[in-house]
Amino acid sequence: MFLISDSEQKLIENFDIIGLKNESKNKDVLIKINLGRVYVKNRPRTDMTLLKTLVKYIYQNGGSCAITEGCDGYLTENLINSGFEDMLKEY
Repeated sequence: MFLISDSEQKLIENFDIIGLKNESKNKDVLIKINLGRVYVKNRPRTDMTLLKTLVKYIYQNGGSCAITEGCDGYLTENLINSGFEDMLKEY
């Protein structure tokens, strides 16, 4: 199944379609991201808008989450440098 999201609202609707609300309610969710370093052209990485929306969604629906990445101890620094600092402080 392929789902397309061209807005935050559609992304949230797609989370509902795949059952994420029920699967994350009152549970801990581990999110493995691809962010071994800050963005470099032509190197894949996790989209921060997607990650922010996902984290908010999980917490708003009664779950909690942790983010993991094998980046030699620099995950927090890489998240901050990628614009995720506000989310770290909020959640």
